[in-house]
Amino acid sequence: MPFVFYTNGNDIYFWDTEKSPPRKVYGFPTKKDLERLLFLRKNEKPISQELINRDISDRPYQIEAIRSVFESLDEGKRKALLVMATGTGKTRTIVSMIDVLMRTNKVQKILFLVDRIALRNQALDAFKEFLPNAPVWPKIGETEIATDRRVYAATYPTMLNIIEGKDCPLSPHFFDMIVADESHRSIYNVYKNIFDYFDCIQVGLTATPKDAVEHNTFGLFECEDGDPTFAYSYDQALDHQPSYLSGYEVLKIRTKFQKEGIHKKNISIPEQLKLLADGSQDIYKELYRLLCYCPYREPVRTLSECVYDLEKQDNPQLELFDNIIKKDNLTLAIDKMKERYGSFAIIPATMLGTEDIMPDRVSFGGVKELVDYMTEEDIDDFENFNDDVYAEEGEFYHVW
Repeated sequence: MPFVFYTNGNDIYFWDTEKSPPRKVYGFPTKKDLERLLFLRKNEKPISQELINRDISDRPYQIEAIRSVFESLDEGKRKALLVMATGTGKTRTIVSMIDVLMRTNKVQKILFLVDRIALRNQALDAFKEFLPNAPVWPKIGETEIATDRRVYAATYPTMLNIIEGKDCPLSPHFFDMIVADESHRSIYNVYKNIFDYFDCIQVGLTATPKDAVEHNTFGLFECEDGDPTFAYSYDQALDHQPSYLSGYEVLKIRTKFQKEGIHKKNISIPEQLKLLADGSQDIYKELYRLLCYCPYREPVRTLSECVYDLEKQDNPQLELFDNIIKKDNLTLAIDKMKERYGSFAIIPATMLGTEDIMPDRVSFGGVKELVDYMTEEDIDDFENFNDDVYAEEGEFYHVW
């Protein structure tokens, strides 16, 4: 009897009788899952004896990384973490590894997870180039999940929506291996559910692992802190002769815009309107996307945050959020906006021209309770301000 499943009515356990002790799983396999698992069991070959395709990965450290994961698998481990400097070929390394695992019938169905569409497309291009005989998902223009492919590349939100959707077509045993690209960023909190749902080999790729208590990349892949399955640092790549990576120098400059900023008095009304139409809506949409990042999809108007010359370490309004995940998501959103646009303040379009009475904290979505911050003279000035040429309150915002 190759496979045994048993349950107490609440928890389900899977026992691969010839290879590993029983382990808790999310659910039962389908008939096709069992047929695939049985095929792999009967036709599996030793991975240690299989040659690595040097046309895919030929650098010594890439070969060592692949062999390190193979040794881990031979020891019965089901998780591995590769820490490799940016630019050293993590994707080529993992594609080469998958090539060997497929040829030895260790795995058949692969899920490659990324946190951006651009990275997904890069991964698909790599698989198409080096593993042309492995059908991939998605193909161009394909939106519905298919179940007849070998390699799947998806963003974390896409896969989470699939497994949490009604009538999910993927069982917990659908994949034989998951690869988490940039695994220091997106696999915590709700996206960890993907790794809990699928019962398979899991390999993390990152250049900058984290070891914080709530965000521990090492722990997620069952490695000791600071001791991944394999590591190849930037300094090692730089010190190699010839160097695998180039050195860098930091050049700091300040532009006229950074020194002087942009002031309303120097911009004509038509130019202001054009800026509002062209830029502010895009920035608002970006803020909305970041602040409503999964799993919290609360409308932006319900969030209040200080974004007036905000500094991450001095952010008292974050204490309004009693949930650490909400705090992390909001901090990340604001940090990303600051990184992209610099220190900034966001004000409703109806408040243009009122910078003298601008409070430090403004609610996203309007000027609620603004009167509490104003003197009677300020209120008179504000009421007399002609805002007919600007957008309705709460529609979009202007970066000041």
